[in-house]
Amino acid sequence: MMKRVLKKYFLDFNFLTPDGVASKLDEDEKIKLRLVNYLALLSTFNMLIYLVIYTWVDLSLFKYIIIFLSLTSAFNIGVIVLNTRGRHLFAKLLLAIFTPLFMSLIATVFFGSGPGFQVFLFLGAMIPMFIWSYQEPKYRTFIVSSCVCLYVVIEFAPPFVDPIIDLPENYVAAFLKTNIAVCFSSAGIAIGSFQFLYYLKEQQLMNQTKELEISQAHKDKIYSIIAHDLRGPFGSIAGMIDLLFKEYDRYTDEKRLKILRSMHGSSNALKSLLENLLNWSRMQSGNMIISPENLNVREMTEDILVLHQELCQKKDLKIKVAIEPHAQIYADRHMVSTILRNLISNAIKFTDQGGSMHVSAKEVDGMTQICVKDSGIGLAEKSLKNLFNIEKTDKISGAHPGKGSGLGLLICKDFVENNGGQIWAESEPSKGSSFYFTLPSKQSAS
Repeated sequence: MMKRVLKKYFLDFNFLTPDGVASKLDEDEKIKLRLVNYLALLSTFNMLIYLVIYTWVDLSLFKYIIIFLSLTSAFNIGVIVLNTRGRHLFAKLLLAIFTPLFMSLIATVFFGSGPGFQVFLFLGAMIPMFIWSYQEPKYRTFIVSSCVCLYVVIEFAPPFVDPIIDLPENYVAAFLKTNIAVCFSSAGIAIGSFQFLYYLKEQQLMNQTKELEISQAHKDKIYSIIAHDLRGPFGSIAGMIDLLFKEYDRYTDEKRLKILRSMHGSSNALKSLLENLLNWSRMQSGNMIISPENLNVREMTEDILVLHQELCQKKDLKIKVAIEPHAQIYADRHMVSTILRNLISNAIKFTDQGGSMHVSAKEVDGMTQICVKDSGIGLAEKSLKNLFNIEKTDKISGAHPGKGSGLGLLICKDFVENNGGQIWAESEPSKGSSFYFTLPSKQSAS
């Protein structure tokens, strides 16, 4: 309970205001408003210390001041409540005016200037420096000058009223030392709190800068991948069109058909890359809406295999689907389709003539684990380790003439994680690869 209160009112400043004021404030103003709460709490703590001291020393002698301090403690809590309800300026004024000016004046009326309660006016003169910016000089100037003038009057001018409570000399000396110690300790805590809050802000800015740098590095990497991979298919298609255009009459129908098949393969590769690029850009911009639903895993897998049927037959691949007919997951249809399409496409691309591919699914701890396994070229340990790391993603290549940019796998990772799952891979060079990912199993109708 205490942890939640501290986080809400003193660390995160995460409370809601009736008019939504807090959400419109910049970070500097939030720090100042958070400091209002700190200082009000600190003032309350000081009052409670004095309450304990007065009660312990002489309850009958200090009964009126004990009542006053109790009301003041409640008042400081009220400052916090006002601040958290969106009455920020009112809370600032009450904290900066009531606590130092009114309290010092009342203490002087009760005890005179001897016990030194007026030293708290120095603390009061510091408060406006913390809670108002330099763009609001009127509050800072008025309150600081008022505190200084009142201190000079109480300390050096003749008493304007006889004290209500005539303290013994030993009490006067003790209170003077205590007040000086408490005042400067409070000032130190206030300065420390101020520095701590700005340290937190600096750390936040550093983290944001680091995140921006990482994000920019990710984009630069993606752009370099795109530039490299677009050049290949476009160059291939353009070259074959040029060749076919110039040498059309010299080629036989069989030769022309061979060129058209090559163009068809290049255009499919280009289409797949552009689809991945579109998906990635939509995910990065936050425009992709996730709409989970119950999906039949086997049906989706078979639909994607149909799209690759011609290539699988051409490469004489042995395909096995070990998924229960009614196995279902709860995820976004478009994202799952993209994940399966990328993994199956990669498995076909990197598997040699006469190889095999195996797609399976099983339920593990409320999640469905799907595996796309191939007997292809496999991956070295270094490539496997950095497979889903955009900063270290390299071109995947091997004995097979196909190659991959890694963009499809990065999209798979984003899509799997956005649907509440995980993705990983196992592989050995020349022994094939197994790509696993988990997604939530079928969700029962409520």
